[in-house]
Amino acid sequence: MARASVGLGLIGAGGTFGTFIQSALRDVEGGRLAGIADVNEKALQEARQKLGVEHAYTDWRQLIADDEVGAVIVATPPFTQHEIARAVLERGKALFLEKPGSVAPEDLRELVDLQRSKRVRATIDYVMRWNPLLDVVRDICRGGWLGALRSMQFVNYAQDETLPKGHWFWDRSKSGGIFVEHGVHFFDLYGEIAGSLRRRWSLRRRCGTTPLLAGELIRWIAWSRTTTACCAPTSTRSTVPRRWSGNRRSWRSITGS
Repeated sequence: MARASVGLGLIGAGGTFGTFIQSALRDVEGGRLAGIADVNEKALQEARQKLGVEHAYTDWRQLIADDEVGAVIVATPPFTQHEIARAVLERGKALFLEKPGSVAPEDLRELVDLQRSKRVRATIDYVMRWNPLLDVVRDICRGGWLGALRSMQFVNYAQDETLPKGHWFWDRSKSGGIFVEHGVHFFDLYGEIAGSLRRRWSLRRRCGTTPLLAGELIRWIAWSRTTTACCAPTSTRSTVPRRWSGNRRSWRSITGS
C-alpha cells in the first residue's frame, strides 16, 4: 500500500520567498500542498488559483491549526519568523523555516530549546548547501588535497534596485541588515567548507565612527547554524538528507512520517 503524502502548509505564499518555494514544491516527493496563507488578500487569491489549493488563509494561525497540514513552511520576512515558528513548534508540527529565522539571537535560542523539548523535526532553508558544487569544494578542502586551508574568498553578485524605498529590507529592525538577511547563506557555506575552526574572528565595518558590524554577528551566526542541526544531535549537518533523484527530494525525511 502506498504511503500517504505529507500535507504541507505554506505561510507567505504571495511573497518573493513563497513564490520561489512554490516552484520548488513541484519536484518534491511525498508532499502535497494542503494550505497556504498570506496577509495580502490579492496575492493570496492569485496564489490559490495558480496552485489549485482549497485552503487559503489570511491568518497564518488558521493554517497552523488546519489538521490536514503536517509540516509548515515559513516564508515570511525575518522580523515575523520567530513568532510563527514558535507557534508551529508548540503545535507539534514539523517546521521548514526560511533563513535567518529571526533578527535576534535570543529568539533562535528559544526555538532550539522548544524544538528539543517538543521533539519535532525542524530545519532552516540553507538552500545553497544542496548545490553539488559545494560537495566538491568541501571534499577538496577537508581532504587537504591542496594542503591546509589558509583563506577563503567569496563574491556574490546580487541586485536590490527593484526593492522600493519603504521595503522592509531597508529597515534593519525588520531585516537584520544585509549580513543577517542575506549574508547568513555565505557564512553557513564557509562553515560547511571549513568545518570546525579553532579560532574565530570578529568582523567590524565602520561608516565614519559608527560600528555597523561586530563580534555579535559571529555569535548570531553560530546560533543560527545550530537550528539546522537541532533534529540530529550527533551531527552538525542539516536534518534534510542528501537524497538526489534528479531534482527530487523527500519531505518524509523532515516530518519523520
